[in-house]
Amino acid sequence: MTARYAVGQIDSDSFQDWFLQVSLGGFADDDAKHLANRIEGLLAEASHTSWSEADLREELANVIRPAAIATKMHNPDAEAVV
Repeated sequence: MTARYAVGQIDSDSFQDWFLQVSLGGFADDDAKHLANRIEGLLAEASHTSWSEADLREELANVIRPAAIATKMHNPDAEAVV
């Protein structure tokens, strides 16, 4: 779903609805918790400011891309997030 948002196939409301549903159960991994908290913060900031869809996509990519690269380096068979 993250990749679909990144390329504009879904809007920020759909992404936020999906993200909130998948993050409700929490995360066992500290890195995943940290990433989820950063994403939540960006979603909150975007919803309370005048960010455009492009602004939010860019900010999310800046947060998610390093995590996706790190995951790929540790697990080459992992599917890329962005």
